Amino acid sequence: NTLEEEAKERSRKAQEKHLETFDENFFSDFTKTHKPNVFTGHHIYESDSKILGLIQKNRFVDELKEEEMGIVILDKTPFYAEKGGQIGDKGLIAKGAAVFKVEDTQNPYPGVVIHIGKTTNGSLKKQDTVHAKIDTDRRKKIQSNHTATHLLHWSLGKVLGEHIKQAGSLVDENRLRFDFDHHKPMSSCELREAERLINQKVRENIQIKDFEISFEKAQKDKTIKQIFGEKYSDTVRVIDINISKELCGGSHCSFTGDIGYFRIFKETSISQGVRRIEAVTGMAAEDFVYDTEDLLNKVCSLLKTNQNNIEEKTNHLLEENKELVSKLKSENQKKLNDLIFSASQKIEKVNSYNVIMQKAEIDPKDFRYFCDKILNVVNSAIIALACILENRIYFFIKISDDLSDKNISAGDLIKAITPIINGGGGGKKDMAQAQGSNISAADKAFEELKKIISRK
Repeated sequence: NTLEEEAKERSRKAQEKHLETFDENFFSDFTKTHKPNVFTGHHIYESDSKILGLIQKNRFVDELKEEEMGIVILDKTPFYAEKGGQIGDKGLIAKGAAVFKVEDTQNPYPGVVIHIGKTTNGSLKKQDTVHAKIDTDRRKKIQSNHTATHLLHWSLGKVLGEHIKQAGSLVDENRLRFDFDHHKPMSSCELREAERLINQKVRENIQIKDFEISFEKAQKDKTIKQIFGEKYSDTVRVIDINISKELCGGSHCSFTGDIGYFRIFKETSISQGVRRIEAVTGMAAEDFVYDTEDLLNKVCSLLKTNQNNIEEKTNHLLEENKELVSKLKSENQKKLNDLIFSASQKIEKVNSYNVIMQKAEIDPKDFRYFCDKILNVVNSAIIALACILENRIYFFIKISDDLSDKNISAGDLIKAITPIINGGGGGKKDMAQAQGSNISAADKAFEELKKIISRK
């Protein structure tokens, strides 16, 4: 499925930025002499580990000194490496007073977990025994968001139908993003029902179980969801929330109640046939509600009403605005018609041409309409209009169709006056326009036009 592959590719980009800094054989030689790094952090957030390797500037080193950026490889680690849409852990690796601050965790090669960061105090050496501890508060927020994506996957199936398939995801400590196959936008009722189902399961505080089975067995179990196109090992991990079972290697809550609260804040299209939901959990979801309520209260204050009457007040203001817009449009049309009549009565004979030159207090976008209406009355004429708007002068020249075979061009006329108005412009034989900064130059420009026309 091309759309699913595109969505998955977007989820991989964060990891790729780290991979491209290493040669493809960089870690293969390392794995020949070291066992695969062991991840211990699904339920335990710290561990005593041994440093197997240190990397700085794309080469293995024996020591990372204070204030040096680098990479630490441990024999076992509680740090989750970014994959499956879940971002990598942050935290600290320490030996006594020596501290390495981990800013990201990646898995650039099978069996290798790299901790990317900086030695903020002291130094670390290869073979040191260290204490590795993740940022627990951050991880718990990530876990809440990850478990919520599984509940969201389940609830979308209930609300939209069992055709719903995951097409990508991103889970971090601030929010969750879930991409799925669907052919049209979700309605507000559908989004609310999906939220309601999830929050119901959050309140039920369902225990979340995880266990490993063979991939062969998982394929035969139709109750277990798996992501199309994802590569799985021979042994896979199942996340079981009672109502939902999915193959997943990521971090999760122990109980659905740990999520606290779930809110969707955006639903959009990312490509044809693929929708995206963005949502928040826990305190972030509460903050979203508070921010929305604050905004509603500000609107009530501006409208001088309360929340119970805000719809009625808004409808009343919209109706008032509609009437005012209609009245203004009618008044503007009358003003425009008066100007058209006035201009059509001010015909000057210059050489053999009917010439109309008018300063008009109208929007420049109405110039063409203005000229067309005049030509309905006059038939044959050269029309030059000027108006001043926001400290700019605008000129428009229109030549009637019957003069098309004459040696006179609107484009040439407009070019002749652009130096006078200190501006620029252009156009064709029958129509041209310009604008400039010299707002007092209209009369001088009109006189220049008359001189040019008199010589034609």
